[in-house]
Amino acid sequence: MKTNLSSPQPGFEAAQSQPTRAALTYLKSIYQCSNGSGFVTTSLLADYLKVAPASVTAMSQKLAAATPALVLYRKHHGMHLTAEGEGLALRVIRRHRLLEAFLVKALGYSWDEVHEEAELLEGSVSARLEGRLSIYTGHPAFDPHGAPIPDASLSIQQPPLIPLSQLKLKQSGCVRRVMSDDAGLLRYLTELGIQIGSQVELLAVIPFDQTFQVRLDNGVELRTLGTLLTSVILVEPIPEILGDSH
Repeated sequence: MKTNLSSPQPGFEAAQSQPTRAALTYLKSIYQCSNGSGFVTTSLLADYLKVAPASVTAMSQKLAAATPALVLYRKHHGMHLTAEGEGLALRVIRRHRLLEAFLVKALGYSWDEVHEEAELLEGSVSARLEGRLSIYTGHPAFDPHGAPIPDASLSIQQPPLIPLSQLKLKQSGCVRRVMSDDAGLLRYLTELGIQIGSQVELLAVIPFDQTFQVRLDNGVELRTLGTLLTSVILVEPIPEILGDSH
């Protein structure tokens, strides 16, 4: 899926209509919860942000009342982004993910350290700094966790990936994204030897406790993963080669 918002986004750079940092956080969160499309319920967004549903309702009404409106809000249904709101959300996401790429490349951060730092910094990134970050990091298409980075026109590519748990038995896949910012989870994956670009083969599914046995690309390491990990590790299936076997 490709989203393209190449026109200037009203209100982002203009001081008189600059949304607050809290408003931008809500817009970004709505986009991420909806995966870029559809309504997001108040309860889902409240759980995602770890705030009271009443707080979500109040902010959603403010965003809907903005000029131009940044969300469309329907009581008892939820909200979704307008074109203006989606543009602002994608701009913040771009700056956040470029910051993560910069922290890894320039300052030697590991992938489990960058999210919180980028959260603190994203609201202070100007258009000029955004451009410099992109140039310095080589205009990356993906952040350190494999999440796509919107380009300068806010076009974003969502490559077709599947959770590791959906691989067929004896099928291999290349890890392309980890759908989690949890530092502990990312550190654990590092300890297991799983990172972006790793190749994993699904060897067995244990039905009694829903665990998955995988082999890493070194051909020796065997790991047992639970449903949480196998659902957030997204892979690109590797086509089977006739006659290929271990």
